[in-house]
Amino acid sequence: MLSLDKNNPVALYAQLASQLREQIHRGELPLGSKLPTEIELARRYSISRGTARQAMAILTHKGLVKRVAGKGTFVRRRNEEPVRKCIGLVIPHAQDSLSMEILVGAESVAKSRGYSILFCYTDDDLATENQDIERLRNEHVGGLIICPVSNLNRDDAVWQLHQENFPFVLVDRYFPGLDADYVVVDNAGGAYAATAHLAGLGYRSIGFASTSGMETTSTRDRFQGYRRALEDKGLPYRDEWVCACTLASLNEEEGQEFIRECWQSHERPQAYFAVNDLTAMRMMRAAAAVGLSLPRELALVGFDDIDAAARLSFPLTTVAQPRREIGVQAAGLLLDRLEGTRTGPTRIVLPVSLVVRESCGAGLAAGERR
Repeated sequence: MLSLDKNNPVALYAQLASQLREQIHRGELPLGSKLPTEIELARRYSISRGTARQAMAILTHKGLVKRVAGKGTFVRRRNEEPVRKCIGLVIPHAQDSLSMEILVGAESVAKSRGYSILFCYTDDDLATENQDIERLRNEHVGGLIICPVSNLNRDDAVWQLHQENFPFVLVDRYFPGLDADYVVVDNAGGAYAATAHLAGLGYRSIGFASTSGMETTSTRDRFQGYRRALEDKGLPYRDEWVCACTLASLNEEEGQEFIRECWQSHERPQAYFAVNDLTAMRMMRAAAAVGLSLPRELALVGFDDIDAAARLSFPLTTVAQPRREIGVQAAGLLLDRLEGTRTGPTRIVLPVSLVVRESCGAGLAAGERR
């Protein structure tokens, strides 16, 4: 009988998969023989059914066993068709550069390790995300890379995956209450660098522009970096300098009107750190609509470094994040977990860099900035 050591730092599912694999190699589990069910394994070794399921998933993706619906799990015969090695990717949008670069990075790693990728996009809609996760699981993907829907502090579909020990990695954002793998960038550090740069140029009033609530951890972390930079530089913070319009619910014209109303209802800051480049670009259009001169009367810094940022009439100063590397790291992390070479939750935070262009007013003499 197999023996699992709960004091061993190697996860129980990895121990079980390793020992079953050895039994198969030694012929103790002959080719074509049926393995115990997940319930039987859980009862026999005093583990959860989810732990048994994850062990079986490892063996399946190593091509050692096959699952037959309604019949059970069997040791694969040598002449059987190879197991399909596939992972799923759930992204919020079909065309934005972050989603596409994550896909490219993930696919490059998957291909190099003999896997394929199925992907779908949710339009940042929770019901669609739930349907996509279910659909990908019905396609028998071994694991998932997920960029969760915005403005949530809990996503029941993701929590369900965690409870079932189904392998997944979150990207771009995470849930503070969930002990799970994720790959993000240094959002707080990037926001701090952007805000500190504006302070270093002599701006004494700096606002924050957002398009989503603070439940989205990327937004929340950038806001915290902005606040910390103001404090360290001895600059004031005012609630009315935080311009937060949820652009998902506003069209282009309404979004610009919202920003103009924010500026007209109080003393406008000299500069803004925008939570992403698209928000900064919308603010540029709003500033032009009310006759403000950029960057003399309003300086802007974004976050993302999308392709369009460098091609604007006033090229955008921004924080560049390694979009493709997010996908590379997430796919590597997921495949390591599928193949049983990584245990325990892993959190990867990738570095970012400030890209200085014209929109922050860095090229102006101090006296030209208003």
